Amino acid sequence: MNSLILEKNGCLNYRQTSDPRVKEDECLIHVRSAGICHSDLFRAFESGAYHYPLIMGHEFCGTIEQKGGDAGNFEIGQHVTVFPLIPCFQCEACKQKKWVLCQDYDYYGSRRDGAFADKLAVKAWCLLPVTSDSDLFALTEPIAVAFHTAKRIKRQNGRVLIMGAGFIGLVIAKILSQGDGYDDITVLDRNDFKLQIAKDFGLRTILDSNEKPHQDFVNQFEVVIEACGVEGSFRNSIHYVKTSGNVIWMGNIQSSLTFQKAEVSAILRKEIDICGVWNSDYQPFEKSDWQDAIALIHEQEWVNELVTHRYPLSKGKDIMGEIYRSKKQGQAHKFLKCLLTMDT
Repeated sequence: MNSLILEKNGCLNYRQTSDPRVKEDECLIHVRSAGICHSDLFRAFESGAYHYPLIMGHEFCGTIEQKGGDAGNFEIGQHVTVFPLIPCFQCEACKQKKWVLCQDYDYYGSRRDGAFADKLAVKAWCLLPVTSDSDLFALTEPIAVAFHTAKRIKRQNGRVLIMGAGFIGLVIAKILSQGDGYDDITVLDRNDFKLQIAKDFGLRTILDSNEKPHQDFVNQFEVVIEACGVEGSFRNSIHYVKTSGNVIWMGNIQSSLTFQKAEVSAILRKEIDICGVWNSDYQPFEKSDWQDAIALIHEQEWVNELVTHRYPLSKGKDIMGEIYRSKKQGQAHKFLKCLLTMDT
């Protein structure tokens, strides 16, 4: 099969590899498409991989090509999306079905090989059926994270500031704007291309790249969501939220972060609720963030508007390098969500 392999830090190669062997509790998935996540860039170019070589890719969908004897009721040819986390099923969190809090989990695309390849053997427990072979179902994972973030908001009304107009940030904004109680939503970013998409969605936008807090935004929002992972953005979220407000941190932080004494004092004196989010709630046989994400993809045409680029897997090395260099150098770029499609 064809695979995009991270051989070592900064070295991606597109080459032939052996087809995976399918265990009894697995299905062989012919990958339809896989999304490039910001975490993939960190993993590929900033020594973020657990091991080498590694096939990345944790946002993906595909079709069942083969199934093991203990793979349940799935059928050959069935279209599926994949929850990439494999829990241990033994720890205290797993006993409570809080899989994303598992203390000894495995993960497709980071701790084990993922979907930047034609085929991947996947645990049947991680599979959810979808209605078609649309490549948009590769976005189930990040959309589920957006739903999970929205559900962690404690305030049920008021002004909302989303710091980061990336894919998940914009999905959060759309989810909130289509619900009740959040009719004043502002998206902040340093990239005008992304903000234009937000404007087209009818959202209020702010172009701002100043790492210091913008004085016009201080104490103005009941809810502040940090969705870009920039160090200064985490600190500014404390300034922008109102007294007794709700701050959610869900951006993948890019480096170490130090708070000043005054910032910690602001957390205490304003009695802010700070909540962390890193993943989503998945339940294979019950309603969860994942079923909500699948329904949204099925029902909402605007999801496709967030996919700005589609490339064959063979171009993945070049595209990931281009996106990374643009981000690293702080250059304006026109990538929002890129899907890699399989060449065969």
